[in-house]
Amino acid sequence: MTKFLRILINAIQMLSKSNKSSQSIKWRSFPGCFERHLQRRHNNALFSPDRRVISQDELTKARKRDDQELAEFQQKYATLEKKLIKRINDRLSLSEIKELLDEVQELILNISQIGRHMGESNKNLLIYEEALMRMIPDSTSETKELLEKYLSLARIERHPFLAQSVRKDSPILKDEQIPTLLSEDMQTIQDMGNIFSRMDTMRPNRVDIEVFLANAVADGYSKVKADKFLKAWDAGGRNSCNA
Repeated sequence: MTKFLRILINAIQMLSKSNKSSQSIKWRSFPGCFERHLQRRHNNALFSPDRRVISQDELTKARKRDDQELAEFQQKYATLEKKLIKRINDRLSLSEIKELLDEVQELILNISQIGRHMGESNKNLLIYEEALMRMIPDSTSETKELLEKYLSLARIERHPFLAQSVRKDSPILKDEQIPTLLSEDMQTIQDMGNIFSRMDTMRPNRVDIEVFLANAVADGYSKVKADKFLKAWDAGGRNSCNA
């Protein structure tokens, strides 16, 4: 099959599929993890034609799941905040500090995983985290260094895109990691280029991105857009080398 025919067939398939899908889905301003992935896929040429179509049933189920996660988070947050307000000024043992810190950090990560806008809750949890960290004895420089390294790794883990990608029930399929990433803003692509370039074993890597985009361009995707994606990834990689 010639390149022209392949591009033509893909274009016809995309048009046919998109006609069956709502062209004007009213997305939430701050979608949760599951709705956000439907938003990425919708009429997006980086995904296979069958994945570009979003049914009303998919959207309804995704929003229901997102709402359930938000309600569960709010309940956990309210319970934890009451506990913290009651105990934050007590003379706590190291094990008690660690227990509270684990709960706080679990909810901070949870915010990134569920993807809703919870700026106030996140701000408060970060304040609690800092207060609890200060309560840990740092009698040695080694202890302080270990805490700083831990926080550095925690910040990476809390990146919303990464947190939603690696959660056990992630809506992001394993073979859709690259198109999903490339559907994000340039800053997120750059951030992932930075993070992934630091760890040789993490995928996708630069070669994976380049191969995917070369195939997409061969199928008719914009080379200008593809080059912008690679440029953002490479900018992140350079930052990791300079870190």
